[in-house]
Amino acid sequence: MTALAGRRVLVMGLGRFGGGLGATRHLLAAGAAVTVTDLAAPETLDASLAELSDEQRAAITWRLGEHRDEDFAAADLVVVNQAVPPGNRYVRLAQGACAETTTELELFLAACPARLALVTGTQGKSSTVTVLAGLARAAGEFRRVHLGGNIGRSLLDDLPDMQPGDLAVVEVSSYQLEHLASRPPRRADVVVVTNLMEDHLERHGTLASYHAAKLRILELLREDGIAILPAGVEPESRQAAHQAGRPSPTAWTHTPEPSHPATLTLGPTAFLHEGTPIAPLAALALPGAFQRPNALCALGAGLALGLEGAAMAAALPTIAGPAYRAEELGHFGPAASRVIDNGVSTTPDSTESVLVGLDAPVALLVGGRSKGLPLGPLVEAGRDRLARVACFGAAADELAAAFRSLPIQVSVHPTVESAVAHAFAHMDPGEVLLFSPACSSFDAFNNFEERVRAFRAALPKV
Repeated sequence: MTALAGRRVLVMGLGRFGGGLGATRHLLAAGAAVTVTDLAAPETLDASLAELSDEQRAAITWRLGEHRDEDFAAADLVVVNQAVPPGNRYVRLAQGACAETTTELELFLAACPARLALVTGTQGKSSTVTVLAGLARAAGEFRRVHLGGNIGRSLLDDLPDMQPGDLAVVEVSSYQLEHLASRPPRRADVVVVTNLMEDHLERHGTLASYHAAKLRILELLREDGIAILPAGVEPESRQAAHQAGRPSPTAWTHTPEPSHPATLTLGPTAFLHEGTPIAPLAALALPGAFQRPNALCALGAGLALGLEGAAMAAALPTIAGPAYRAEELGHFGPAASRVIDNGVSTTPDSTESVLVGLDAPVALLVGGRSKGLPLGPLVEAGRDRLARVACFGAAADELAAAFRSLPIQVSVHPTVESAVAHAFAHMDPGEVLLFSPACSSFDAFNNFEERVRAFRAALPKV
């Protein structure tokens, strides 16, 4: 990408999760003439706008609540928010006017001086990057460890203080990967794909397209880098994601099944690399057996980066997981019921992975907007664990119909708040309340974090 100073740059989507903000600050600092355009109403962007200084806001041309054709036609460069699907007519208009297009991720990759570890996957991305960053910090091999990306923090803001002796650990989504240029910068020392499951078909159309978007992360790997991939991802799939004539990177596979040969496996008592223990399973502080494969990926990435196994084993007990992932909130209500917040869940299988690790009886809160994904495995997982299910939001009737195949109490509610109130009014002593929606939040909220805040605010006092 050419120098940014003096160029007319359009940021398409200020957003609420930091990517648009990070890009805007980065572009202003580089001397670009910046226009920010976002279809969202200005009042919904107040929190993002407050993150910019008065001087920064004054230097920007604003288009909030609308997009204008003339802005896209006049731009030299358009920074496209990951939420914008490919083929968007404004993006096509800009490209037709000979503008370059890029993303916040590619701006960062082009400028990053640090070593890079990139992580994607259907589930476990945030946990894996959190554990890997914690291991790297504890090992002391890097001057500084930067954690960001799709986890909710743009690393463009870290660039002024970033040095070659640093490590950047970056969570990457399928949306970001789908937007990559045809020849993206190959900068990563290690890339990780935690798993390839079913999600985001409303965006990608088919499961094959979704998985292909995930595997584009391989295009960001250095030729001497290491890819950590799920067992079953065939070598031709890895190679297909690389440019013709380039060698395939070194690939390590991982699997939770020790009976299957792989470079990284979960043994009966330890995390294993080539059959040799890296750390005991009991050292993992993150709650839930579902976190073990994520920790295995993080430990493997640490080894690929040159971290000592003994140092990582010593650090593992000190690392807490990210918020909203099987997070223990304490005890609430008149019966002091234990409450677990797995509010990050937007798919049935991510709810199932937490549910199977709990002892009965469980009161489950699910709901939101359906993604049309199969509910059968989740329902079956609840057969011997669930005492009741409270279904809320747009998908409440669909969810209730599925769970009524079980001999449990099933109720339907319009909101998260009413589902919480009903659950606490009917739970028996000893029941565990699991908030794990299994659906998207977009029926009533802008994002899953808003839904989590609504859930937590509705919890009764002890």
